Amino acid sequence: HRTVQAAVCPAQSGTVPFYAVSEAYARDYPDSPLWARGEINSLSYNNTHRGLWFAKPRNVTRKRWRTGEAARYVETLRVRCLTPQALLREAGLSADAVDVLALDLEGLDGEVLRAFLALPGFRPRLVIFESNILLQRSPTLTQRLFRSLSRRGYTLAAARPNHVAWLSQEMRCRGMERAGVRGSSTV
Repeated sequence: HRTVQAAVCPAQSGTVPFYAVSEAYARDYPDSPLWARGEINSLSYNNTHRGLWFAKPRNVTRKRWRTGEAARYVETLRVRCLTPQALLREAGLSADAVDVLALDLEGLDGEVLRAFLALPGFRPRLVIFESNILLQRSPTLTQRLFRSLSRRGYTLAAARPNHVAWLSQEMRCRGMERAGVRGSSTV
């Protein structure tokens, strides 16, 4: 198996724009939250830009921040992007060899998870995906994903800001409780 350095795109491989919070933001606002300085990068400009809205510096008016100031700190990079099938192929893995899938894609988790689930034989024992943005912006897609996972035999639980889905009783352990997984139920 090989490590692959690439983003994951749901439908098509290629070179795509990737939107990142620039280093200038951390330099200009050193007291800003850590997550705003590097954890809201995304294939979606809107998701990166909106993420910065929540990190508005105290000395900047809301109007000024939302109407241009925040956009100054979003830079565009070009990155290689692979579909789930191409990613597995390049890594030397078959779909049925994946035990754990963990996604944190700043709002694109639903589309990419759906693409992985469409692969023949793909059935990891554990799936973790960020659901807070997904639930807010795509409640219909979120419910479809929950139903799809449930039909495939997964149990789902909220572990904010994520959802965790597991296949068997062996995955239910004290370790999940320590990780903050609560209220497990089949959806």
